[in-house]
Amino acid sequence: MPLHNELLDLAIELVNRNPGAALEGDLRRGVSTAYYALFHLLVRESTSRLVAVANLRARVGRSFDHRIMRGVCQDYADLIQDMTGNLVFAGQIVPQGIQDIATAFVALQQARHQADYDTSALITPHRRRSTLPGLSWHLLNGTWCALI
Repeated sequence: MPLHNELLDLAIELVNRNPGAALEGDLRRGVSTAYYALFHLLVRESTSRLVAVANLRARVGRSFDHRIMRGVCQDYADLIQDMTGNLVFAGQIVPQGIQDIATAFVALQQARHQADYDTSALITPHRRRSTLPGLSWHLLNGTWCALI
């Protein structure tokens, strides 16, 4: 099973471990792990398409920068439809699914930063419910893999 699927399964397990009495540590770790599931999916899909030599993919994958990826994703998340109803970036039509992935990446990275670094922030089951279901639906149904 690919790493991104294992991470997503773990994130879901963590946030559902204690229904009705969720532990804050489980919720924080679940949000963080969900972000890394998406991060590793994007790295895997990108390197498998861009790096012809399979043995080099992991090495190239180490060069992906979270901050740069967020900036690129923010650009796509911020797209608005043109007069014909299309999302357009640099003269190219962008499928709605790409914008959805980019928006999810930005939101998950922000949630991960809060979960990992802001101990004063309250991470609640409601917050994780707003993050994980859409992520798991997209991953489990192959929507992102088909679009990337």
